[in-house]
Amino acid sequence: MNIAEAGSWQVPEADGWPERATMQGRLAGLRSYLASMLRTSVRLMLLVILVAITAVMLVLSALFAAITSRCVARRVTVHASRAVLRVLNVRVQVAGRTCDTPALLACNHLSWIDILVMHSVFPEATFVAKDDVARWPVIARAARALETVFVARLRKRDLLRTIPAVATALQRRAVVLFAEGTTSDGSRTLPFRTSLFEAATRGRVPVVPVSLRAIVPSGRASARTHVAWCGDTTLLAHIPLVASLPRVVYVVRIGDPLRALSAPRKRLGRAAQQSVARQAGHVHATLSVRE
Repeated sequence: MNIAEAGSWQVPEADGWPERATMQGRLAGLRSYLASMLRTSVRLMLLVILVAITAVMLVLSALFAAITSRCVARRVTVHASRAVLRVLNVRVQVAGRTCDTPALLACNHLSWIDILVMHSVFPEATFVAKDDVARWPVIARAARALETVFVARLRKRDLLRTIPAVATALQRRAVVLFAEGTTSDGSRTLPFRTSLFEAATRGRVPVVPVSLRAIVPSGRASARTHVAWCGDTTLLAHIPLVASLPRVVYVVRIGDPLRALSAPRKRLGRAAQQSVARQAGHVHATLSVRE
């Protein structure tokens, strides 16, 4: 054998190891895909059953409102929220002291899951929601059971009605306000809308900053693509994305209350945004505010 032949000679592949490793990788990927599809299908089926049961119970609660109280409907929604979180394997971790007195809970906003998480952590709280939620089937009835205050964000004149309504609600219980006014991918805290902070000043209650952060297992699809609900994705298209994840951890950090007595609403909004951004780890957040 000459030198050229010797230089080109290679060690033969032993028993087809590379081919076998490739095949094993493909089988592992197939098993993972099938497991994900099965998990998603089972969870979606359970969610449909839960929604149907919740809808029936809310209708019955409304029909027998003369006998029962609003507390019954609220308990239905609390149990339903916690059941949906269990079905989706969303685990909630709370850091800080939960608020059991009237306060404006100012939060960042990632997804529709935030509502379930906040309702499970603060079962006596009510919410501020966009007016289009009032037209969603089942969800609208659940929102009304929680005495949700609906706001038309595109009509500034509607604030003349909404601010007093929120201030009145704050006399009885905590109110959850997703102060960014929209959802984000969680990479930063958006500027807070400050108009409804006026309700805390009128109601003479504190503002409590609450940050929400979603964490998914390492190596899985990111929280930005499968948990955050932003862009043009519809609710029905987004639910299967969440259902496909093995689990989601929601970290709820509750900050120190901010005194709202005599503080201008823009200053309150800026302080709340700064606190939420710091709690969420967004140290370079833009601290501007919006009306």
